[in-house]
Amino acid sequence: MNASLFSQFRCGQRAGARVVVLAVVCLLAGLAVGVRLSRPSAHRAGNASPDAPAPAAVAPLSPATQAALAGLPGAVEIRFHARLPESRVAEPWREFARRVEAMLTEFERAASGRVRVSRVAAANDADARATAAADGVEVFALGRDEHGICGVRVLGAADKVTLARLVPEWEAALEFDLARAVTRAAGAAGGVAVSAGIAAGAVAELQQALPDWESLSAAEAEEKLRAAALAEFKTAAQAMSAQVAEAQQRLAGAQASGNATQIATAQAALQKLQAEQAESLGAIARRMEAQVNALRQLKPAAP
Repeated sequence: MNASLFSQFRCGQRAGARVVVLAVVCLLAGLAVGVRLSRPSAHRAGNASPDAPAPAAVAPLSPATQAALAGLPGAVEIRFHARLPESRVAEPWREFARRVEAMLTEFERAASGRVRVSRVAAANDADARATAAADGVEVFALGRDEHGICGVRVLGAADKVTLARLVPEWEAALEFDLARAVTRAAGAAGGVAVSAGIAAGAVAELQQALPDWESLSAAEAEEKLRAAALAEFKTAAQAMSAQVAEAQQRLAGAQASGNATQIATAQAALQKLQAEQAESLGAIARRMEAQVNALRQLKPAAP
């Protein structure tokens, strides 16, 4: 997740171009503000270093994502770039990178050999930056004199896709973004298309969302659309946080009681809530993607 809805998704375009690229799959990975029904990652921990975060726990992939990965027509390599300083300001990013790696491990497992995840290691910061740049992954500022790297390059026979900068703010959409990138790179039939209903009205929605789009450059217009989507996404996520907190409390109470039936009921309720929330967030993403696609057709970016 930058970010496209909800990671920066770039395919041979300049690093600043972030476009919403979400698969029409149910995101059960949960909200960043919510609880994750987690299980341990099978990835090996390895030695601690600035570019080798320890594995974390991650929620199971949604059934739709698992089905898409199981049906990939070809092999895909995911090159994961993560190099973050050991400072306190970078601690949330290190935790986020661990969760990204755990999710990548789940993708690898669900694809049954068709997805291979490789961690891009580097001897020093300069090498890490050069290697990231070669894959189109961005280096970003974390604070005074500190920089970080967290992104992926997805390579397949059909395409090469870069999620140039993954960010914690868009973590709720990470499964969407990765699924979209993997299926696109593999050339999965049908891809992950935007619904026809949204696409048909995309131009009208673009006019409504950005009345001055004609007076803006393509880059400026896309940036405004992304900013609007980010604001809408944050508002929706905040509105859902109370429901997530209540579901979390019910699950914690059931776990404390040790009653298997109550635990199962609470888990099912939380998963249902996560699915409903994911669909709501996904609708924002699909609408945004349709608007950006319409913008690109009406106002191609300068070469």
